[in-house]
Amino acid sequence: MTIFGTAFPIQFAVTIIGNTLTLSVLLKQSMRNRANHLLAALALADIAVFLFMLPTSLSASQRFYESTTFRTIFAHIKTHFAALANWFSCAAIWIVLAVSAERLLIIKFPFRSLKQYHAVESFIIVIIVFAFTLILTGYHHFSYRCAILWVCNMTQVYVKCLPVTWNWTEFGLVPYYQPSNQFIFYINISVIANAFIGVIIPVFIVAFLNVYLIRLLQIRTQKAKNEEASLGPASGNFCEQERKMTITIAAIVSCFTITQLPSAILFLYEKIISDAKTETFAKISCITNSLVLTGKMLNVVLFCLTSATFRRKLFSTIRIWYRKCTCRQKKYLRHINNLNRSATQKSSLFSTISFQNQKSHRYSSNRGWSLTKVNDKSEFIPVTNRR
Repeated sequence: MTIFGTAFPIQFAVTIIGNTLTLSVLLKQSMRNRANHLLAALALADIAVFLFMLPTSLSASQRFYESTTFRTIFAHIKTHFAALANWFSCAAIWIVLAVSAERLLIIKFPFRSLKQYHAVESFIIVIIVFAFTLILTGYHHFSYRCAILWVCNMTQVYVKCLPVTWNWTEFGLVPYYQPSNQFIFYINISVIANAFIGVIIPVFIVAFLNVYLIRLLQIRTQKAKNEEASLGPASGNFCEQERKMTITIAAIVSCFTITQLPSAILFLYEKIISDAKTETFAKISCITNSLVLTGKMLNVVLFCLTSATFRRKLFSTIRIWYRKCTCRQKKYLRHINNLNRSATQKSSLFSTISFQNQKSHRYSSNRGWSLTKVNDKSEFIPVTNRR
């Protein structure tokens, strides 16, 4: 759990931020095609995997681990969140297969890209993939059961999640209703089917499609070299592009195989060879889970950032967002300054008016006093009667 707890925050941040930026580019009107829409579905699936794995990561933190409330809630949702994470992870694997097949078809049939594209085609493919993988991984929702034990005078809670097919009395837990033989058979078959159909077979198909794609690129490169005399510098540029695509494809296949295959092998080992009740197996399982999440994190790099067109669109989008943010900040600061200036002007105006009122009042008072004095003086002026 130490490796998982240390690596997961970095993987989570890179995946969420990277795939959010990826979606902002892939869903633009100018980027509408089948491969880009499949990559957008892949980005959404990878984001969902990390979101449903978040509670498991938080459970490794001491603050949440010691919280009785969190442990109680986590005991009820752990199995279902793990099932949903496995569902989206399996769907992402099959979407990678669909993207690889689409790229191969584009290279083999260049005029395919000129065909009118309808978004509903990609939507149907994605719906089929998610429905198929939901049926394939649905057993995860009820293949495990979590027991909650209150200890230390009901002040602490102990949570233990075990397969429903195990004998719980061996672990000192209260026995529960033992599932039927048909249910146990269904769980065992589902685990094997999930390992083969959900991971192993798609990984080998993706490897085959990409190796075939590299072969097609080599054939096109050889033709370009043969026509080098007539094409001139254009042939050199074409060969350079083919070389970069070959390196990218090799990286995709290698990363996809290394990060996804070990988890499937571990599933089969647990079900066929050993019950996997040791601490060593738990540590290996943690490492394979971290590898799977690393592969999800690298999908955005391998499938999107290796494209020069995508990078150009991405940087353009980031610049637009940055300008919008800075413009909004400038407008906000300008608005605050205007409010402050308006308040200052109003206070100055009120001060001036108050000062003028005081001055006017003082002038009127002085004038009234002068008139009174004049009137007083006029009363003392002697009046002489003419004879």
